[in-house]
Amino acid sequence: MKLIDVKLPKKTKAELKSDCQPIGYGDEDRWPYGLRISFEKEQIAKMPEVGKLKVGDRVSVSGMGKVTLVRMSERRGGEDEHNVEIQIERVAVSSSSSKKLGEMNMTEYNRARNEGQGK
Repeated sequence: MKLIDVKLPKKTKAELKSDCQPIGYGDEDRWPYGLRISFEKEQIAKMPEVGKLKVGDRVSVSGMGKVTLVRMSERRGGEDEHNVEIQIERVAVSSSSSKKLGEMNMTEYNRARNEGQGK
């Protein structure tokens, strides 16, 4: 499975001013909020490894979901819109350090190796 970077483009100072946001706001949070996954205590109880994670840890997330909405619209004189919502129904999370190198498959090994090099 190929991982796609979904980082939002960096806004210019003019765009930040027009959005009424202070300069520097959003420099760290450049990914869409809707792509965040939040685990509450009930989910953490089911997946104890999630409770052991620290800020900045890299994790592998696998999941299954169901498409709940597909919306496409055209606007005269404007940009077309396309939106797809997926309800995540099952998820697995593991830290990149949870497996020893000898236990990793080639994809996991390459990912851990690349993360160690800052890629």
